[in-house]
Amino acid sequence: MKTNIVLVGSIYEKTEKIAEKLSKKFDLYYANVEDILAYSLFNADDIKKKCGVKYLKKLKKQIIERVGSFENSLICIRDSVFLDENNFDLLKTFGTVVFLDFSKKILDKMINSSTSEEIIKALKVVELTYYEKTELCKKNSDVVVDLKKDNFDINCKAVEKILEEYYL
Repeated sequence: MKTNIVLVGSIYEKTEKIAEKLSKKFDLYYANVEDILAYSLFNADDIKKKCGVKYLKKLKKQIIERVGSFENSLICIRDSVFLDENNFDLLKTFGTVVFLDFSKKILDKMINSSTSEEIIKALKVVELTYYEKTELCKKNSDVVVDLKKDNFDINCKAVEKILEEYYL
Protein backbone atom coordinates (compact mmCIF):
# COMPACT_ATOMS: atom_id res chain seq x y z
CA MET A 1 0.00 0.00 0.00
CA LYS A 2 1.22 3.49 -0.81
CA THR A 3 1.93 5.38 2.39
CA ASN A 4 2.33 8.90 1.04
CA ILE A 5 0.03 11.50 -0.42
CA VAL A 6 1.44 13.64 -3.22
CA LEU A 7 -0.51 16.88 -3.49
CA VAL A 8 -0.18 18.73 -6.80
CA GLY A 9 -2.07 21.93 -7.54
CA SER A 10 -2.73 24.21 -10.46
CA ILE A 11 -2.17 27.15 -8.08
CA TYR A 12 0.84 26.20 -5.98
CA GLU A 13 0.51 28.81 -3.24
CA LYS A 14 -2.98 27.60 -2.38
CA THR A 15 -1.97 23.94 -2.65
CA GLU A 16 0.90 24.58 -0.24
CA LYS A 17 -1.40 26.08 2.43
CA ILE A 18 -3.86 23.20 2.16
CA ALA A 19 -1.01 20.65 2.34
CA GLU A 20 0.41 22.25 5.50
CA LYS A 21 -2.95 22.23 7.25
CA LEU A 22 -3.87 18.67 6.27
CA SER A 23 -0.46 17.24 7.17
CA LYS A 24 -1.04 18.47 10.72
CA LYS A 25 -4.62 17.20 10.83
CA PHE A 26 -3.69 13.70 9.63
CA ASP A 27 -0.36 13.63 11.52
CA LEU A 28 1.71 13.20 8.35
CA TYR A 29 5.20 14.49 7.73
CA TYR A 30 5.09 17.55 5.49
CA ALA A 31 7.56 17.70 2.62
CA ASN A 32 7.55 20.74 0.37
CA VAL A 33 9.50 19.64 -2.71
CA GLU A 34 9.87 23.22 -3.94
CA ASP A 35 11.62 24.28 -0.72
CA ILE A 36 13.75 21.13 -0.60
CA LEU A 37 14.89 21.62 -4.21
CA ALA A 38 15.65 25.30 -3.58
CA TYR A 39 17.65 24.45 -0.46
CA SER A 40 19.47 21.49 -2.00
CA LEU A 41 20.17 23.26 -5.30
CA PHE A 42 20.70 26.80 -4.00
CA ASN A 43 23.29 27.21 -6.74
CA ALA A 44 21.20 25.61 -9.53
CA ASP A 45 22.27 28.23 -12.08
CA ASP A 46 25.94 27.47 -11.43
CA ILE A 47 25.28 23.73 -11.68
CA LYS A 48 23.47 24.25 -14.98
CA LYS A 49 26.32 26.40 -16.37
CA LYS A 50 29.08 24.03 -15.29
CA CYS A 51 27.42 20.64 -15.71
CA GLY A 52 24.50 21.19 -18.06
CA VAL A 53 20.72 20.92 -17.93
CA LYS A 54 20.73 17.09 -18.08
CA TYR A 55 22.86 16.87 -14.97
CA LEU A 56 20.67 19.38 -13.09
CA LYS A 57 17.52 17.41 -13.97
CA LYS A 58 19.20 14.23 -12.77
CA LEU A 59 20.00 15.89 -9.45
CA LYS A 60 16.39 17.09 -9.11
CA LYS A 61 15.11 13.57 -9.77
CA GLN A 62 17.45 12.15 -7.08
CA ILE A 63 16.16 14.69 -4.56
CA ILE A 64 12.55 13.83 -5.40
CA GLU A 65 13.37 10.12 -4.96
CA ARG A 66 14.81 10.81 -1.50
CA VAL A 67 11.73 12.82 -0.49
CA GLY A 68 9.50 9.96 -1.61
CA SER A 69 11.46 7.36 0.34
CA PHE A 70 9.99 8.58 3.64
CA GLU A 71 6.73 6.99 4.74
CA ASN A 72 3.56 8.65 6.05
CA SER A 73 4.27 11.94 4.32
CA LEU A 74 2.22 14.55 2.61
CA ILE A 75 4.37 15.71 -0.28
CA CYS A 76 3.52 19.07 -1.82
CA ILE A 77 4.84 19.62 -5.33
CA ARG A 78 4.48 22.31 -7.99
CA ASP A 79 2.68 21.18 -11.16
CA SER A 80 5.67 22.08 -13.35
CA VAL A 81 7.98 19.80 -11.30
CA PHE A 82 5.33 17.06 -11.36
CA LEU A 83 5.18 17.23 -15.16
CA ASP A 84 8.92 17.83 -15.78
CA GLU A 85 10.77 14.84 -17.23
CA ASN A 86 7.86 12.55 -16.42
CA ASN A 87 8.38 12.90 -12.66
CA PHE A 88 4.73 11.85 -12.32
CA ASP A 89 5.74 8.25 -13.09
CA LEU A 90 8.25 8.37 -10.25
CA LEU A 91 5.90 10.11 -7.82
CA LYS A 92 3.12 7.61 -8.44
CA THR A 93 5.40 4.81 -7.22
CA PHE A 94 5.58 6.18 -3.68
CA GLY A 95 2.33 7.99 -3.20
CA THR A 96 -1.26 8.49 -4.15
CA VAL A 97 -1.19 11.54 -6.41
CA VAL A 98 -3.99 14.01 -5.68
CA PHE A 99 -4.40 16.92 -8.09
CA LEU A 100 -6.13 20.04 -6.78
CA ASP A 101 -7.83 21.60 -9.78
CA PHE A 102 -8.42 25.21 -8.81
CA SER A 103 -10.76 27.23 -10.99
CA LYS A 104 -9.13 29.52 -13.57
CA LYS A 105 -11.28 32.29 -12.03
CA ILE A 106 -9.23 32.01 -8.83
CA LEU A 107 -6.02 32.57 -10.81
CA ASP A 108 -7.61 35.55 -12.60
CA LYS A 109 -8.68 36.99 -9.25
CA MET A 110 -5.12 36.65 -7.93
CA ILE A 111 -3.74 38.47 -10.98
CA ASN A 112 -6.31 41.26 -10.77
CA SER A 113 -5.92 41.81 -7.02
CA SER A 114 -2.13 41.85 -6.92
CA THR A 115 -0.26 45.15 -6.73
CA SER A 116 3.22 43.73 -7.23
CA GLU A 117 4.44 43.84 -10.83
CA GLU A 118 6.72 40.88 -10.15
CA ILE A 119 3.87 38.73 -8.83
CA ILE A 120 1.57 39.76 -11.69
CA LYS A 121 4.27 38.85 -14.20
CA ALA A 122 4.79 35.42 -12.58
CA LEU A 123 1.04 34.74 -12.45
CA LYS A 124 0.66 35.67 -16.11
CA VAL A 125 3.30 33.08 -17.01
CA VAL A 126 1.27 30.50 -15.06
CA GLU A 127 -1.84 31.66 -16.89
CA LEU A 128 -0.27 30.99 -20.31
CA THR A 129 0.16 27.29 -19.61
CA TYR A 130 -2.74 26.84 -17.17
CA TYR A 131 -5.05 24.69 -19.33
CA GLU A 132 -2.28 22.55 -20.80
CA LYS A 133 -0.76 21.78 -17.40
CA THR A 134 -4.16 21.21 -15.81
CA GLU A 135 -5.11 18.60 -18.40
CA LEU A 136 -1.76 16.80 -18.07
CA CYS A 137 -2.02 16.79 -14.27
CA LYS A 138 -5.57 15.44 -14.40
CA LYS A 139 -4.51 12.70 -16.78
CA ASN A 140 -1.53 11.64 -14.65
CA SER A 141 -3.06 11.84 -11.16
CA ASP A 142 -4.78 9.09 -9.17
CA VAL A 143 -7.43 11.46 -7.77
CA VAL A 144 -8.64 14.87 -9.00
CA VAL A 145 -10.34 17.31 -6.62
CA ASP A 146 -12.32 20.02 -8.37
CA LEU A 147 -12.03 23.25 -6.36
CA LYS A 148 -14.21 26.02 -7.79
CA LYS A 149 -14.45 28.38 -4.80
CA ASP A 150 -11.74 30.70 -3.53
CA ASN A 151 -12.39 29.79 0.09
CA PHE A 152 -9.59 28.17 2.08
CA ASP A 153 -11.82 26.39 4.61
CA ILE A 154 -14.20 25.00 1.99
CA ASN A 155 -11.26 23.80 -0.14
CA CYS A 156 -9.55 22.17 2.86
CA LYS A 157 -12.75 20.34 3.77
CA ALA A 158 -13.18 19.10 0.19
CA VAL A 159 -9.61 17.75 0.04
CA GLU A 160 -9.91 16.33 3.57
CA LYS A 161 -13.06 14.42 2.60
CA ILE A 162 -11.36 12.97 -0.50
CA LEU A 163 -8.32 11.90 1.52
CA GLU A 164 -10.52 10.22 4.12
CA GLU A 165 -12.40 8.33 1.39
CA TYR A 166 -9.47 7.29 -0.79
CA TYR A 167 -6.50 7.14 1.49
CA LEU A 168 -6.94 7.16 5.24
